[in-house]
Amino acid sequence: YVDKSFCMNNQIKIFMFILFFNASIVPFILMIITSIVTCIKLIKSRRKTRESSSQSTSTSNQTSSRDYRFCMTIILLNIVFIVTSSPSTINSIMNIYQVNVVKDHPYFNLFIYVLSSLSTDFYNLHFAITFYVQLMFNKNIRKSCFNVLRGVIKIFK
Repeated sequence: YVDKSFCMNNQIKIFMFILFFNASIVPFILMIITSIVTCIKLIKSRRKTRESSSQSTSTSNQTSSRDYRFCMTIILLNIVFIVTSSPSTINSIMNIYQVNVVKDHPYFNLFIYVLSSLSTDFYNLHFAITFYVQLMFNKNIRKSCFNVLRGVIKIFK
């Protein structure tokens, strides 16, 4: 005799782990790998271009600085992705397992409470943080945002 509720619970638990890996871990690993490869290729390409051309030192330093900013931005966006996409899935897994292992530990209970109450907000937080990171590091997006703000200000004057 097989208990159907036992099978169903195990299927749900397995599904949640698969969801966690498919929604958070696998995309993060792919994004990190492609970001690192992109940065390496970009820096090597710029280095070759600099060696073959006779660019001035200030122009090459400006290009190099921009390349490193780009690399930092995409790595930072990858970290933002994993930080903001994991908590809701981890919260779901913890709810399924009904983590009550450390009932008496107040800090653990506080952590569980904060994680469960904030996990729904992390999805939207991802988009907000990504926007602000792009605003800080991407000159074109900054220009576009300022143009939109100027247009809005003109409308309300």
